[in-house]
Amino acid sequence: MRSSRVRILAAVPVMCLALLSLQPSAIQGEPRDRWAPPALGDDEIARALDDAAALRAGRIAMAVDPRSIPAVEQTLAEEIERGYRIGAAESVERILELHPDLCAYFDDPRAGIVATGTVQYRGSEGTLVVHLQRTDAGRSQVVVLPPGTYGVQAGNRFESDRAQDLALLRPHVARFRAGQTEAVATLPMACALFTAASPQPGDRYVLRRFDRRSTEAALMDYLCTGEAKPECESQLAIWFVHNGMSAADLPGFVARHPVATFQTGLGIQPSHLRGTADVLLKAGIDPRSVPFFADDQRPNDRS
Repeated sequence: MRSSRVRILAAVPVMCLALLSLQPSAIQGEPRDRWAPPALGDDEIARALDDAAALRAGRIAMAVDPRSIPAVEQTLAEEIERGYRIGAAESVERILELHPDLCAYFDDPRAGIVATGTVQYRGSEGTLVVHLQRTDAGRSQVVVLPPGTYGVQAGNRFESDRAQDLALLRPHVARFRAGQTEAVATLPMACALFTAASPQPGDRYVLRRFDRRSTEAALMDYLCTGEAKPECESQLAIWFVHNGMSAADLPGFVARHPVATFQTGLGIQPSHLRGTADVLLKAGIDPRSVPFFADDQRPNDRS
């Protein structure tokens, strides 16, 4: 495996589970207790969560007051994109509430949108080609794919394993002109299931959205902001939050299936666990609410 130096998500469109069973790995020789959750003090967690809340409030304050934005589609689309870029998803929600005739989330029944995606590779770079089709093309419209948009496979090609879920790493704002029925966008993605195989070229997906109150939504709000994120730690955060893998399960799993990020082949190592906790904290998530970091989870001898 390659070294565990930090890479940046902004330059890494897709990250997935890579099963490297034909390749020897240092992970297989790791002592099991090295995969134990890092120690996190209560005061440390409280300070980090306070910092995350203050930063989130500052981002919201940076956003334009939704009430002052003119009802012009191009302007609305630009402010929605800016809101997501700076991490002010709450302000974007207010924009859509104020302008329901001009803007809508892709899964709002009033929008009449069918949202699907197809996995595409260019060399080693994997992306999801998103297709938005609408049933009513009589008016112009802004359609929004917010942070927390993910894909579930349309027709499971696996006989026993669960198909891979794909989380979009960038929000998207599509502007439909009157008479336009379809829009296409190529977006970066991350595999969301630790134990599922990587998607194959041509795999088709149907788009969904995480519940806004879910931990997944909070994590993706943070990962979809404009600032760069560390690759391995962010991927682990997605796996831990969406899969619910515990500290008792992880050592045995990586002993059987050494893992790496799919795009660059960076090996997932125990040294990335501390940074994973930091990613969760910056997203405003208490790591202790995630099974892997729960106080009562310790590695056991299951394999």
